[in-house]
Amino acid sequence: MRIVIDMQGAQTGSRFRGIGRYTLSLVEGILKNSHQHEIILLLFSYRQEVYNDILKLYKDFIDENNVKICWVAQNISESNTSNKWSQKTSEAIREYYIYNLKPDFLLITSFFEGYGEDFACTINNYYRVPTAIVFYDLIPLMNKDKYLGDPNNYAWYMNKIEQLKNAQLLLSISESARQEALEFLNTDSKKVINISTASDERFLKQEYTKLEKEELYQKYKISKKYLMYSGATDERKNHLRLIEAFSRLPKKVLDDHQLVFVGGMPEDHANAFKQHAKKCNLNSEQLVLTGRVSDEEMNCFYNLCTAFIFPSWHEGFGLPALEAMQCHKAVITSNTSSLPEVIEREDAMFDPFDTDAMTNSIYKVLTDSDFRISLEKHAATQAKKFTWDVTSKRVIKAMEESQSNFHFSEDGGIDTLISKIVDFNVDNVDNEKILEISECIWKNTYKNQLLIDISELIKHDSATGIQRVVRSCLTYFKKSKNISNYSIVPIYLDDNNDYRYVSSKQISDFDKKVTFFKGDIFLGLDLNFNIIECEKKLLFSQIREKGVKILFVVYDILPILHPQWWPKGGGKIHTEWLKTILKVSDKLLCISQAVINDIQTWVKDERLKVSNTLEYEWFHLGADIDNSKPSNGLPKNAKEVIKSIESHTSFIMVGTLEPRKGHAQTIAAFEELWEQGIGCNLAIVGKQGWLVEELVAKLNNHPELNKRLFWFNGISDEYLEKIYESSTCLIAASEGEGFGLPLIEAAQHKKSIIARDIPVFREVAGEYAYYFDNSKEPEVIALAVKEWLELYKNDKHPKSDGMPWLTWEESTKQLLHCLNI
Repeated sequence: MRIVIDMQGAQTGSRFRGIGRYTLSLVEGILKNSHQHEIILLLFSYRQEVYNDILKLYKDFIDENNVKICWVAQNISESNTSNKWSQKTSEAIREYYIYNLKPDFLLITSFFEGYGEDFACTINNYYRVPTAIVFYDLIPLMNKDKYLGDPNNYAWYMNKIEQLKNAQLLLSISESARQEALEFLNTDSKKVINISTASDERFLKQEYTKLEKEELYQKYKISKKYLMYSGATDERKNHLRLIEAFSRLPKKVLDDHQLVFVGGMPEDHANAFKQHAKKCNLNSEQLVLTGRVSDEEMNCFYNLCTAFIFPSWHEGFGLPALEAMQCHKAVITSNTSSLPEVIEREDAMFDPFDTDAMTNSIYKVLTDSDFRISLEKHAATQAKKFTWDVTSKRVIKAMEESQSNFHFSEDGGIDTLISKIVDFNVDNVDNEKILEISECIWKNTYKNQLLIDISELIKHDSATGIQRVVRSCLTYFKKSKNISNYSIVPIYLDDNNDYRYVSSKQISDFDKKVTFFKGDIFLGLDLNFNIIECEKKLLFSQIREKGVKILFVVYDILPILHPQWWPKGGGKIHTEWLKTILKVSDKLLCISQAVINDIQTWVKDERLKVSNTLEYEWFHLGADIDNSKPSNGLPKNAKEVIKSIESHTSFIMVGTLEPRKGHAQTIAAFEELWEQGIGCNLAIVGKQGWLVEELVAKLNNHPELNKRLFWFNGISDEYLEKIYESSTCLIAASEGEGFGLPLIEAAQHKKSIIARDIPVFREVAGEYAYYFDNSKEPEVIALAVKEWLELYKNDKHPKSDGMPWLTWEESTKQLLHCLNI
């Protein structure tokens, strides 16, 4: 199933109350137990600041791409009638957004909200989807005189009650709440499932030092043992009667104890409680109102209290009582609604409307140590019955058993949504509200961009190995069905170091500047040193602040580790480039694990400070030349040359002529072999690079050139294929590589491999190659060739036939996995 969870219970003011804790804990349990089901968490734009908190909280359980934001209007609370149009359109937009996620079930964790604050939540008013609602209680309906005296509030609440009929499942948090639904909603009993609840795992029995205790007491003006209450402060919570019951304790007990209300509350409620305490002859020290506390402090309060009391006369569950029990504290509660289910201890309950009975219970728990200890032992056992694991499994099971063959037959297109909005008959809709709603619709239908930097390919297509990677990946990005949620957008840096979209005509003066949006991904696929100047004007820092994820592909850092292999200054600019991407990136995507190791070792050796959030991943390159836009064309003498190569056992080297590639060492090795009378050919395929003038001169003037030694300078991919087919074995003599694509190409052609023993070649070729020591002496390669030839004669040489390699399509899939899309 695909389950979409409406997370507004963790976004509204409820996030500071039990519903917020319930939402967060239930969702974590569902994520842990979802198994084959896909979970999507849906947040809303009116309070985006919780987005990163949610990502951080669930980072181990859900992919970031499965945490969505639905854009709705601001100022849509029901109590302000001028918000009517914005509210209705936001509700329609929300249902439209959810419908287009195509859920098998929508789970709503909080529904009866929105009268006094922003909240958009209706059930199948505009688009039908199977819906389950966490059902807490019907307290306002059962106590209309206390909660629904305002006619507007009454109408709003009754409309919510009516909408419950559109839900497929009501998931009650207790059996008491379930019975309320059956009695007052006249609902099919199969539709209402008791899923129970549990306590946040952060609340647990814990020992505190004397210093920790003193710091808490001093901060909150606690000077004695205390009786604790926590929870909301509306009338049913019974605070006034609790204050009065406490005040009736014998003087000696009062002198030794304080009554502490832990948690935030409205100022008028706090004043009312203080006034009532004064009326009951309690002094200012005997009643303590802490105000809002952290979860860590709340746990400390639970653990340090003498006992916990929960005198509410109506609860859907009574979570604070369970939290206290989870800390192994003696808990006394009312004997009404759901609380008997929670505590399951008759002698720990009292009539919440009988002040004397409450006083007697308080007196007993504070003064009778045997009774209190027995309650503590009971709490430790009873709390174990309630776990989020059990509750979340009940939720998933209820959905699985209620799943129907629902078909999304309605038109979920934008035109249908707009036609529904146009039909709303609401007066006084100003242009500002229309613009706000238009922007919300646009943001909800916007496809995030996968922005691929191909600057060097566009400006200077030098047909290098890196640019082959860029061409191949770009081709398969556009073909892939796995990235339907993103638009594939090639971009390039202009001369002012601003990114522009690549038009169909490629670079033009009219290419638009890139607009970056939250949720976009920037991929530095090409090797582009101009990003150094970009970051000097803080371009990447700015787009990160907008919520764009920044990733760079790193092919190798050899110019940094071995600057002698590159023209003067090559190591320096590469070092600046690496330092820049280390600073601005969310993740580095390396073409081998060996490259990751090189970077991390270098960072450690240089003692660089790198963000703790920087991630590393690797993917391997592809090797199917046919799918990397190969070049074509054969010279006139191609057949004659190929015939010469085929006439003997031929060894091939593939790669640009550079100091690190080992060409000079290999040529010297073959000169030794030829002197020893060993008949074999050496074919070198690669154009002239840098710092190889001496090597090129030797090649051009070599007496064996075009006899037993061949150099193919800048040939087509088609010609390379022919040479591969005619050769017997690849020699990979490079002293340093980021990956080693020729090894893969050799395996693709079922050609044997002799390779220098360096980590990246071991990573790529494994047991499918014959290795020689990483030495610069020609004798090492000459000996390896002779040993290999002996093995070859007896068919005992390592064969590359079974060596795993990727097509460019498979390589791109690996890269997409690294992108988390």
